[in-house]
Amino acid sequence: MTAIVAGQSNKRCSMVAGTTQVCNGSYGNNGWLGLASINITGGVHITQGSAKMNDTYFNTATYNNPNEKRHVMCQEVAHTFGLDHQSTDGSSQNSCMDYFSNTGANATSTLSTRPNKHDFDELNTIYAHLDSTTTVSQATAASARRPTSISTTIRIVGASW
Repeated sequence: MTAIVAGQSNKRCSMVAGTTQVCNGSYGNNGWLGLASINITGGVHITQGSAKMNDTYFNTATYNNPNEKRHVMCQEVAHTFGLDHQSTDGSSQNSCMDYFSNTGANATSTLSTRPNKHDFDELNTIYAHLDSTTTVSQATAASARRPTSISTTIRIVGASW
């Protein structure tokens, strides 16, 4: 289960245990549209994450369109769940986990604005394992007997899009 809750305006986008913090702000001309960070416990469990969207670029004519924003936000949030890129050559895999650019002639394209079946299959591979670890504080004995579900809180912080 993933809950989406409103957060407080905080450009720093500091991580909070058991959550993914999703933030946007003017982070400067630093080469990234979006940046995902995670903490991992024991080399196997993501315990918290943050996904930052850089308004320095999204406030320019090149990137200021809803489809490119969806693509980047989807990709950065998906990274906090452990997903990797499907392609980095600019081709569309019809997944937000590729490097297709919804800019210029592609600005109206909805390709690469959401996860595809491969992404969901990868999530099943990552999270369908038996153990008692969860990022949610209300872990129960029952969770040790069934596959661990994806369970986190996504906090939208200062998102003005």
